[in-house]
Amino acid sequence: MSEQGRLKELLSYQILDTSPEKQLDEIAEIASIAFDVPMVLISFLDDSRQWFKAKVGVVSDSFPTEASLCKLTIQKPDNVFIIEDATKDERTRNHFLVVEGPKLRFYAGIPLITPRGHAIGTLCLMDVKARKFTDKQIRLLHILAEGIMSYLNGRKTILKQKRNIELNAEKLKQLTDQAPGIIFQLEVSPKGKVSFPFLSKGVHTIDPGMNVRILKKDIGGLKKLIYKKDFPLLVNSLKESAENMQDLNIEFRINVKGKITWHLCMAKPEKKEDGTITWFGTFQDITSRVEYENTIEQISFDISHMLRRPVTTLLGLSSIIENDENLDAKKLKEYSGYIHSVSDELDKFTRKLNETYIKKSEMIKKIKG
Repeated sequence: MSEQGRLKELLSYQILDTSPEKQLDEIAEIASIAFDVPMVLISFLDDSRQWFKAKVGVVSDSFPTEASLCKLTIQKPDNVFIIEDATKDERTRNHFLVVEGPKLRFYAGIPLITPRGHAIGTLCLMDVKARKFTDKQIRLLHILAEGIMSYLNGRKTILKQKRNIELNAEKLKQLTDQAPGIIFQLEVSPKGKVSFPFLSKGVHTIDPGMNVRILKKDIGGLKKLIYKKDFPLLVNSLKESAENMQDLNIEFRINVKGKITWHLCMAKPEKKEDGTITWFGTFQDITSRVEYENTIEQISFDISHMLRRPVTTLLGLSSIIENDENLDAKKLKEYSGYIHSVSDELDKFTRKLNETYIKKSEMIKKIKG
């Protein structure tokens, strides 16, 4: 295993320079009690230091690598490294920690091995007295090291999942911000407090100057924009949706500096255990659709109103011609003149109607633009 690969693996655990964690502190304490040693370290070695994640009987937070005994431990990751009397071992008798410092005599260290086989750190026991180490104690040291790695691997998985969740949440936010209209999450607490835990950037299409951060906590800014006559209808619809847990579907107007636009709100309610009602839904600007519907309605009215008289006249002439037993060429010519006159009136009306609605169509296009 290369040193570069080992360091990369160590960094993947995101453990260096992190705060103490109860689970590892407890393992260090258990080791101190079980082996009856005054000093225990759970440490990790990078390219320049041995950093202590959990410790018993040690004041400092790290040692330079050259002052570390644990560097000898990770060099042989398949073995437990034991020195029963450091003053008699050629590898350690001149070591700083033996000659000076705490004047160590006993050292037992076991590498912390990742699933890929990299030794990223150690669990080590130290004493200022020389001592023997039994096979049962070696087995217990293995069990504690396995417990540490089990915790670290679980911790790594959680951090990875958290990161994936954060990335997915960021991607989702980017998508919702680009979605047409407004995507929202509205909450009403049992005490009646109303808030928007989530609002997409589409809210700026209503009012570019709206402060989304403030709006999430205080919906008063949005309330002021809702057309006064429509607000009670919106409130009643929310109440009905909450009481019956039915989907919300309501059209209402918004007034921004005198410009009135129509919006459609569609949302599905959910009730939490604490009684909070949450709606997940959308606001969509439907001004163009409303304008279109109004135009079609006006066209229908205009056609019905303007065509009523000439059509009635034609029907009357048709009835007269049909029932006139003394119809001759002179009368037929007279009736033909009437029919021509009414037809000419209808032609002028349809031409004028066409011109009028071409202009209205252009106005709608400008509204959409």
